[in-house]
Amino acid sequence: MSNSTGRLIVVSGASGSGKTTLCDRLERDYNCEYVVTATTRAPRKGEVNGVDYNFYEPDEFERRERAGEFLEHAIVHGNYYGTPRKSVESALARGATLILEIDTQGAAQIRNSKIKHTNLFIDIPDMATLEQRLRGRKTDAEETIAQRIARAHSEIAEGANYDFRVVNDDLERAVFEIAIKLSLTKKK
Repeated sequence: MSNSTGRLIVVSGASGSGKTTLCDRLERDYNCEYVVTATTRAPRKGEVNGVDYNFYEPDEFERRERAGEFLEHAIVHGNYYGTPRKSVESALARGATLILEIDTQGAAQIRNSKIKHTNLFIDIPDMATLEQRLRGRKTDAEETIAQRIARAHSEIAEGANYDFRVVNDDLERAVFEIAIKLSLTKKK
């Protein structure tokens, strides 16, 4: 798949690394668009279908996956996640700079594909900060938090496979560093 005039930026990091907050800021302040991905997990408080995620029942997600509708897909923390192929292809064809926030499994699938992209890994300052952020969400059961912390070690190790790494210890600095490293242009 040729990216025509568009640009794809793949953003990954451990659960609780602040990926979503950083990507929201990049979309707000720079000439970037978010790719709305799909999931079977339940919406968190305030999340809107079609804006934060496309929320599907597992059978609908599986049907779409079998039909080849996803650019990448994975099971993460017991839920399906995937990136709708058509939305990425059409945005790249019109020249958009896309931010695709996905887990390390999905990023590996894209890395092994023919899609031209840049990989950005969001690092955490330390495991104590990660745990504090996960607990601060107040959305997950204790068992889920423990699973996310356990998985974080392997996700962090995957950071070595990315083009760029940024530690998210200060939001303003991290956003600025990403913008500089990726040569993003500010919105007017």
